[in-house]
Amino acid sequence: MTSQPERPPSPALASAPFSQPVLPGASNAAAMGLIVAITDLSVESEQALSRAVLLAVQHRAPLRFVYVAGGSSQLGPDPQARLMQRCRALGRQHNLPIEPIENLGAMLKGVKAAAMGANLLVVHHSLCGKLDGFFRRSTVDQLLHDSGCPVLVVKNPATEPYRSSLIALDLKAGSAQLLQRGLIAGSQTRVSVFHALDNQVMRAAAATPGQASARPSVDQRRTTERQRAQTYLRHVVDLHVPTGQPAEIFVAYGEPAREMMALQCARLVHLIVIGKRQATFIDDVLQRSTGQNVLNSASADVLVSPLDPAALSPSNADAQAVKGT
Repeated sequence: MTSQPERPPSPALASAPFSQPVLPGASNAAAMGLIVAITDLSVESEQALSRAVLLAVQHRAPLRFVYVAGGSSQLGPDPQARLMQRCRALGRQHNLPIEPIENLGAMLKGVKAAAMGANLLVVHHSLCGKLDGFFRRSTVDQLLHDSGCPVLVVKNPATEPYRSSLIALDLKAGSAQLLQRGLIAGSQTRVSVFHALDNQVMRAAAATPGQASARPSVDQRRTTERQRAQTYLRHVVDLHVPTGQPAEIFVAYGEPAREMMALQCARLVHLIVIGKRQATFIDDVLQRSTGQNVLNSASADVLVSPLDPAALSPSNADAQAVKGT
């Protein structure tokens, strides 16, 4: 795995106490609208509510809680009353208005209306597991499909803003949008931008019979592709990450999910940001995508952002910028 030197933080950011929420004033990329947190009122889902509250305070965003039956809370008395109680308690604690939404639908069906106009959905990983089923799309896929906005899957207690994030980018048109969405962590968060090169593709291109002399070697292609990826990622980072925010670039070879897990441990990452293209039902049910592997394997929280069709093709504008660099 190769990396470029970390861009140092500005003196103001370096000296500021991290415990104080930082509002995203320098960049519209991190601006946040409505946040919707989904809960079954379990102990695990409380972590998702706490993370949603921290983000709402940090970004001065409106916040909404919606109840979904999925755990042991179904056996308790009047879940809607308990939801309103949590809204009042957390609202008083953080001086934040929180809107409770009554979910009259079954499972996730009622979430669609509650998430209307949302910019972010927040849900705990354990609740996703309770609502998943083999013969239907995963919970995250359903939320992405129904809302069209990013889904933050919480796995850890939320006691402070994220200190570090790992954003996995492809060399395609959706990279800039995905990076912008990953900046919700805040301007004091160290940003690690990651891209994985496919070894099999490079070997296949270098091993064409009868053209060995005309084709570059695997090592030559690795060097060329690594330089191209680093140039592109540096262009995107310089364009969209606020000046002074610490940022670094990593280019790896191999299976993306495995390399991301290694980097997560090495850099003590608290938030992983990935994009997910719209898949068919068969893909969702029978295949384990990179995004699903990351969701299952990561110990950090995971922000999954839907990729629009433009993200599936190379970016002409960004490609021209890379050539001219």
